[in-house]
Amino acid sequence: MGEIQQNRVACSANGRVMVISHLQEILIYSAIDGSPIWRQQCQTEIKSVSANAGFVYALDNSKQIHRWEALKGEIHESLSLPEQPLGMAVSAEGDCAVFSPNHLFLLRDLKIVQSIDRSSISAVGWVDDAGDILAIGDQTGQLWFFEWRMDSGMNLHPAGYLKLNCSVEYIHWDHCQSWVVVAGGEIWQISRNGQKSNKIIDMFQQPIHHLAISVDGNHLAVAVGQQTVLVFRLGKAQIGNPGQFDYQDRTIAGLGFGLDATLFIGLDTGDGNIFDLSTSELTFIRTDPHPGRPLTLWTLSFDLLNVLPNPEVSYDRKSKNPLTAYLATREEISRQVSTKKYPAWIGPILGMIAGLVFGARLAKDLPGNEVLAFAVAIGIGGFAGSIVMLLDLMKRK
Repeated sequence: MGEIQQNRVACSANGRVMVISHLQEILIYSAIDGSPIWRQQCQTEIKSVSANAGFVYALDNSKQIHRWEALKGEIHESLSLPEQPLGMAVSAEGDCAVFSPNHLFLLRDLKIVQSIDRSSISAVGWVDDAGDILAIGDQTGQLWFFEWRMDSGMNLHPAGYLKLNCSVEYIHWDHCQSWVVVAGGEIWQISRNGQKSNKIIDMFQQPIHHLAISVDGNHLAVAVGQQTVLVFRLGKAQIGNPGQFDYQDRTIAGLGFGLDATLFIGLDTGDGNIFDLSTSELTFIRTDPHPGRPLTLWTLSFDLLNVLPNPEVSYDRKSKNPLTAYLATREEISRQVSTKKYPAWIGPILGMIAGLVFGARLAKDLPGNEVLAFAVAIGIGGFAGSIVMLLDLMKRK
């Protein structure tokens, strides 16, 4: 059976705020510049967070679910649940699906409207653009899809079913009319009602700890292990090699996407990085600490050659200044230099220069034959330069 994954990072649906929990604190940052907005303290450690356009939600270890107004955090409401919650999902309208070891609780306006006896639930998710379809996955690999409508007495109505081979770890709606589900190191794309499924990425049993999908549906980010994030470009016939972020001094607490392709990587002490993956010139920032919290540092390296649009333009421009060549690895900069175009006449000139140097050394060793030595050397150099020019012209074609 797979481990129940805790979501300690979330982004609001309107892309304004990033949420991360650290122990008993919930910390809210601007998704634009990483500045702190507000923070709140719970009585016990926070297990999971979520957010929509209007509110931020948190589950803690005292069986409480909390809700704050997203932009200012001024309005605080809480509800005690009958059983210790393990995880949750919040719809765009604010409906909550909270699961515990033996129950599924459905909440509206932070009030329980339905409680269902069901054990072994490991993940839940809502259709973000409607909120009336709920997906439930369990530790045996089963996936159920239900409709939840107000005009049906707030009851769940079966809408589909699917069985996977491993425990369901994550369920996300990808904004392109399908689910993305993680099960046993495999990432699946599944239709709205579960009738169609397609394995899109195989991580070959590597543990996936967190998952996020961009609002535009073009990027999928997963945390592999505790310090590495892989980012895949979706929307292609074949998904290519991912980009990669590696943290050396910190562990990853969670992932989230804001507007378009703004990726938030939350770290273990309640801060993180914000990356804009929508343009070829990558921009990224780190969050500023909340007042009274220490400024922590970390080491980050990354390679996004396969993720950014037209990355070679940005790479060439960045590589001109070694201080700002943060996009390219040393090997990629070397590859660009070695394959850079040069005029066709460079080859013969270099050959002639090489011939002169060779001729000078030969003349020194053969006194009295300087003219013959230079003639032979220049001939060899010119021939070599012509071969270089011919090969270059063939390559250009």
